[in-house]
Amino acid sequence: RAVRLDASAATLEVTLRYLYGGTVSVSLDHIPEVLQFAHLYALTGLEAAIGTSMCEHLDVDTALLILAECDLLNLVELEAECEAYAARHFSRCLRSAVFVRLPPAWLGRLLRHEGLVVESEEVVLEALLTWHRAGPGRDE
Repeated sequence: RAVRLDASAATLEVTLRYLYGGTVSVSLDHIPEVLQFAHLYALTGLEAAIGTSMCEHLDVDTALLILAECDLLNLVELEAECEAYAARHFSRCLRSAVFVRLPPAWLGRLLRHEGLVVESEEVVLEALLTWHRAGPGRDE
């Protein structure tokens, strides 16, 4: 009997490479799907390995992607690292295409973060306007 897995070939490849070789290498565009797959199938070791790898190689796009796409996976430590990184590099975050995909709650948390670093209040205003314009239905 065949078992159907609802995952891309790339996600299955990352998972199998981890399960049989103990290594994790995942491209930025596959991070959310791999984390969701690992969470769904209780592959906590894979989740932890990805989290460790992401924290070691964190950049603006990765941090924002984790915050935007993996919000419901309860990856507390990884989310905290990404939140702090995004707050410290807020101006660079604004130039990322992923910034406008942040859920409202995450945008609010970033703006309230004690480690937020911005050059001026105008940067914050521009961030809010950019985020607002990018999403349908954000007027409500």
